[in-house]
Amino acid sequence: MLGCLPDAALDTLAERARPRSYAAGETVFEEGAPGDCMHLVRSGALEVWRTEGVERYVLAHLAPGHAFGELAALDRTPRTATVVAIEDSETVEIGVPAVLFSRQITGPLAVVIAYVASIGLYA
Repeated sequence: MLGCLPDAALDTLAERARPRSYAAGETVFEEGAPGDCMHLVRSGALEVWRTEGVERYVLAHLAPGHAFGELAALDRTPRTATVVAIEDSETVEIGVPAVLFSRQITGPLAVVIAYVASIGLYA
């Protein structure tokens, strides 16, 4: 998915990346939580859902290669959905630096975030 990015962008991405593991049933983040990072799915399966009252609506199923969580991180808004592992899963968490929130970020990380945001992601 990110193979088309320049080497400098991939290096910056790797510096900010942190491997994460989630057991089946474990919540990655909840709707309404602060958005401070995004995730790339490495393995497993996750479900994205929202609640309205007592009803829960599944928005998407995520598999390896999918990314999620970038919109709240970019806008510094609360998460719009909950993401839960539906089987044991691994992601790469990419923290979004505070400078991005002020819209002053440029260079390779901006390219990565813009690319990931452009391919239709969730939460």
